[in-house]
Amino acid sequence: MIIDLVYLFVADLTHIRTANVVIRFLSLFSLGGLYGIVVSFALSKAINNWHWKQSLTVIFGSALAQSVPWVVRQYFTVDFITIYALFAGLSTTVAIKWARPATRPINLITIFASWMLAWKAGGLLGIHLQAVFNNQYIATIGDPFAVLLGLLFTFGFQLKKPWEVLKTALFGALGFAVGNTIVDIINTPLHLPAEISFALWGLIGGAILEAPSRDSRRILFTAAMCGIGLFVGAYVAFDVLPAIGVQYANSEFSVKNITLYQPFLGLGLGLALGLLIRRMSAIAVLALLGAGMYLITRALNVEFFNFSSLWESSIRGMLIGLVLGYGYGYMRRAKSLVEV
Repeated sequence: MIIDLVYLFVADLTHIRTANVVIRFLSLFSLGGLYGIVVSFALSKAINNWHWKQSLTVIFGSALAQSVPWVVRQYFTVDFITIYALFAGLSTTVAIKWARPATRPINLITIFASWMLAWKAGGLLGIHLQAVFNNQYIATIGDPFAVLLGLLFTFGFQLKKPWEVLKTALFGALGFAVGNTIVDIINTPLHLPAEISFALWGLIGGAILEAPSRDSRRILFTAAMCGIGLFVGAYVAFDVLPAIGVQYANSEFSVKNITLYQPFLGLGLGLALGLLIRRMSAIAVLALLGAGMYLITRALNVEFFNFSSLWESSIRGMLIGLVLGYGYGYMRRAKSLVEV
């Protein structure tokens, strides 16, 4: 995010975006290279046998991902984000295979698909935030979240038993999809307060997420923590924020407000899951994942989905549960991959 903010500031100051094609290409190439440095640095700290050759592959691929699609778009009608995701995802996957030749093909395919989807999700989030707030600086939130998602799934598939993490993710997807669907159904006749609705969603989702453990105390505790997390997040979003700002309750700002309270809901759930692991790195990662996924699923509902409320609730719960479940499963099992 800092990289994007600095680039936008320099671009506004120097009018790079109105310069000729060569200068614009070089500026975007440099921007992508900086993102590649961040990704390669993270991978080098986690994957054994990672050397400068792998880092250069990621950096060069990321630089091309940022610059080539812009040039192509000057002459053809193409989807910038898709080409970007293709270059960035492919270069990262090739570098991982180079560093760890024993990585199974199915894992490589999954890692590549994860990076593709992560960059697509980050791009969608940026476009949505730009449209809602009409602010290019806020839109930069999408890129760092894409990097976080890509790294999460990459690290997860480097574990000895990656499918154990995936199983947790699938139960998370099921739990939060069922929870959100049930709340949507019973909320119509009962008109529950928002805080109670979200707490119920968390209770159901947390219980099913932890179901594979077959430990009743652990299931109840996880359910309670998720319920409390979403209750607190909803309380901050629907009670605290309106009390702070008058414009928050103004209908003129309704679209912005709906977007604004999403990260607070996600933070509540992510912090609850992180506290179950009781490690600062897990708390930070899951809090960021929660905030990001609530924003992304809101963007999907607005930009793409045209379903009934019930289907939107189910799909949204499934996606949130899938990613947070994966993050929860990975952070519980994570060790330095250098030792693997």
